[in-house]
Amino acid sequence: MGSLINFPGRQYVSPSVLPSVYTPARIERMGQLNDVSRQVRALGYRVVAEDPFPNDEGKPIIQLDTGAIGTRPLMLLASCSTRDAVLGVERVVIDGVRVFWFMGEA
Repeated sequence: MGSLINFPGRQYVSPSVLPSVYTPARIERMGQLNDVSRQVRALGYRVVAEDPFPNDEGKPIIQLDTGAIGTRPLMLLASCSTRDAVLGVERVVIDGVRVFWFMGEA
């Protein structure tokens, strides 16, 4: 089984599977993802997808639907942000979790 979502611009094929044994590191990763997911939901965003164990073996990923809220609240939470006009996505990192949305949705 591969990744639940693919981070735009990076397609990875991985033989990894979701763990059946939850180590402290895996539990911490899932908790980190849940904390950020709660933060963005509290701001009114809709979480489209989450992936605590992406194929690129990087930090967890959340995909958002920004709706009519806009992106300013996300930028205030983020430690960094990037915009990829070719792929049409914006990405931020919030507390170590990668968050992205499609620019046409903002």
